Amino acid sequence: MNLPLLIFTLTAINFIFQVDFVVMMPLGPILMNELQMSAIEFSVAISSYTLMAGFSSLLFSLFGNLFRRKILLSSALILLGVCSFLTGRVESAKELIVVRTMAGFFSGVLNPLIFAIVADAIPEKKRGKALGYIMSGFSLASVLGIPTGLFLSDHYGFQSTFYALAVVFLLVLIVSIFILPPDKMRDKTQLNFELIMDFKNAFLNTEYLKGHFLLFFISGAIFIVVPLLSPYAVRNMNIDVDNLKHMYFCGGILTVIFLRFVGALCDRMGARKVLAIVATLSIIPVMIFTHASTSSTLYFLVLGSLMMALMSGMMVPAMAIASLLPNKKDNRPFNGILNSMRCLGSAQFAFLAGLVVTTVNESQSLVHFDRIGFIYAALIIIVLGISSKIKIERYP
Repeated sequence: MNLPLLIFTLTAINFIFQVDFVVMMPLGPILMNELQMSAIEFSVAISSYTLMAGFSSLLFSLFGNLFRRKILLSSALILLGVCSFLTGRVESAKELIVVRTMAGFFSGVLNPLIFAIVADAIPEKKRGKALGYIMSGFSLASVLGIPTGLFLSDHYGFQSTFYALAVVFLLVLIVSIFILPPDKMRDKTQLNFELIMDFKNAFLNTEYLKGHFLLFFISGAIFIVVPLLSPYAVRNMNIDVDNLKHMYFCGGILTVIFLRFVGALCDRMGARKVLAIVATLSIIPVMIFTHASTSSTLYFLVLGSLMMALMSGMMVPAMAIASLLPNKKDNRPFNGILNSMRCLGSAQFAFLAGLVVTTVNESQSLVHFDRIGFIYAALIIIVLGISSKIKIERYP
């Protein structure tokens, strides 16, 4: 087995399904105009995706061993490609919500599947470096995927973005069929009842719950802001739609650099302290952005990039803390619940953002977006409170 090719393939899978999700948010202003969507309808389209992803991820953690991983992964890629194509064909808000709900369900199994294949096929001594490459798929989605998707949308319509994604899904599927190693059927001797009991025990562990809610509220804080960030910039700050891709490109590069810095800082200072610093600092650009009016493009680029980097930076120390909580026996159920809680937090607070923010028909401006900043600050206070209560020996 060729390990570099395997790592490349898994990175490509992580990249394309991340792009499929994150490109929706910067396309917000275009989709809302083309499909005559309200703020709440667009928020539902985002939240339904993450809600279903969390649900299917939890199902995979429970019953994933009953299926061959390569077949399951190939099926998910096919169905996500179909969903991307159908997204390009939608003509109403309702159709978009239905298609993105389906896409969320199919995407939820990909992340745990990638980690499962890594655990099976890559030796422990090479696994850390391999995961570093594979998880760069998200950074690549921000730096390359979003600007490319917005470029296609600007020149050929939003439909072209999703048609292109469908083609890339097909290409990645073909590569994965030839590169991913065949796997044997898993051992089915463990009864479903025993699996459910493992999840019950992991879910009722008080320390585990703190880790779950830490990720729930951090994801919620990010997604109370991100889904309506682009529509607010265009409609309230008078930023040209064509300039959105420049902000996401700059923000993506800054985020990649900042995440590496935050990771190193966690080992030096402790994850809890780093989380407190980064989370507190993130409140400043969020409050400024959510209260901003007409702004220059340069101001938007700087402020938006800084906000993206700081909000993303919270996830590094949070995951470092969470990774230390479960014992080896509880790793599988803990991670399954953790991923589901992360998705649930994203879904609920993206939906809440749509309830808080409304549209003024005459100007199409978004009102009450300033309240989003205050909700974000309150969520960060909750995050810091939970973090201070978690008992961990390392990363004090």
